[in-house]
Amino acid sequence: GPGMLATDDAAAYVEPRDEAAVVSDIAAAMRDLAENPTRAEAISVKARALAEARFRWDDVAASWTAAYPE
Repeated sequence: GPGMLATDDAAAYVEPRDEAAVVSDIAAAMRDLAENPTRAEAISVKARALAEARFRWDDVAASWTAAYPE
C-alpha cells in the first residue's frame, strides 16, 4: 500500500523503481504472504484497524462534500 497510508506491520512495501522490479517485488511479497499465513493474518488485522481508524465513513463523506460541493 502507499507509504503514507500504512505502517510496516500493516503492508507489504514495494519500491517503485521500474515496472519489472515492481512486478517482481509484488510477486515476491505475495509469495511471502502465501507461505506465511500468520504474517498475512497479522498484516490483514492491522491494516483493517488502520483503515477503520483513519477512514471513517463520516470523515470520508465530509471530505468529499468539501471537495465536490455541487
